Amino acid sequence: MNKFITEVIKEIKIFYDGIGSIHCPVLKTDIVFNRYGWNHILYKGNGHRRGEKDIRNRLRIFKDVPDVIKCCKWFSPPRTMTNKVGVNERNAEYCELYHTFKYWFKTEHVTVVIRKFDNSEYHYYSLRSDVEWLKSKKAL
Repeated sequence: MNKFITEVIKEIKIFYDGIGSIHCPVLKTDIVFNRYGWNHILYKGNGHRRGEKDIRNRLRIFKDVPDVIKCCKWFSPPRTMTNKVGVNERNAEYCELYHTFKYWFKTEHVTVVIRKFDNSEYHYYSLRSDVEWLKSKKAL
């Protein structure tokens, strides 16, 4: 990791910790920002560290996450998946929130993924710029 990325990670971590929770009007509930979401910015689901470019892209759009949660008009129906945690399995409900930011020089579609384990609160889990996501899918 180069020095610049390390500094940006520190800056965004302070911002992340300061959020606490945000009310989501479309889901009519609060979204909590906990360690799961922060870890997912830096690490993949299998525990391997993300590449520098992937981390940079996530950090670049992270400050838009509160606005996506507050202003989104569209969301995907929740889907349930089973996650393996050590030797145990537990169900998690995932939901995606969508919002479009229109700037004078570009339009960016940002997707925020929230998650809820059985008997817990919704929490921020992941994000992506759909432009970056589509580029990565076309490369495959």
